[in-house]
Amino acid sequence: MDVNQPFSSLEPSYKRVQSIKLLKSCHINTKIKVVLKMNQETKIANELQKMLTENQIPVSVQEDINVLSEKLANGDITLGELENKDQFVEEVIQKAKNRIG
Repeated sequence: MDVNQPFSSLEPSYKRVQSIKLLKSCHINTKIKVVLKMNQETKIANELQKMLTENQIPVSVQEDINVLSEKLANGDITLGELENKDQFVEEVIQKAKNRIG
């Protein structure tokens, strides 16, 4: 750094500061969306497990639902990825969604 360099030239430009603030804001918003989505998937996974415990799930899909709920809880699969799956699996997932509101 040149000690003779004017102090004002060392200050970041207003445009650069605003860009950094915008990037930080977008990053935070993305994190919030991810957390909210994961919370929804975790809620569904928990509800599916409750439904399994309460024998609310047809025997024919219990094993599939158990595996899917574990994957949802671990973040290995998203609710979007479960669309257009087996009709019976979709019905059970919809019931879980309805139960949690």
